[in-house]
Amino acid sequence: MGYKFGVRGRYLFLKKKFTPFVGAGFIYGTGTRGGAISMEDIETNKEIVFKVLPSRYLQFVVGGEYVAKSGFFLMFNLGYAYLMNDNVDIISGSPSSQMKQVMRIAYGSGIVFEVGIGYIFKNKGYRGKF
Repeated sequence: MGYKFGVRGRYLFLKKKFTPFVGAGFIYGTGTRGGAISMEDIETNKEIVFKVLPSRYLQFVVGGEYVAKSGFFLMFNLGYAYLMNDNVDIISGSPSSQMKQVMRIAYGSGIVFEVGIGYIFKNKGYRGKF
């Protein structure tokens, strides 16, 4: 919910067209910025009202990157984003155990999967010789 901002660094293992990499970063989510969410509990059918608070995540990934001499770029990675703070504030209602699990999946720590496709302009000499 809200906006997310972050930074991530990567270590590329090779200076070739394809290289595996590892990465780590920090993500900050603004949450609902004071706005409340009203939802029906999937188990009890009772209303729950809550806010998603600002959230801080540490992210760790492994992946691969391919850069062709023509400038075509393909990147993929898989990892995990670890939530560093409690970020759900229940205003009214009491979520069931099943609803708490749904909220953890939606707003908590979780798996990261990313695919990027693009073009690098002025790709002369990128990563040495091809």
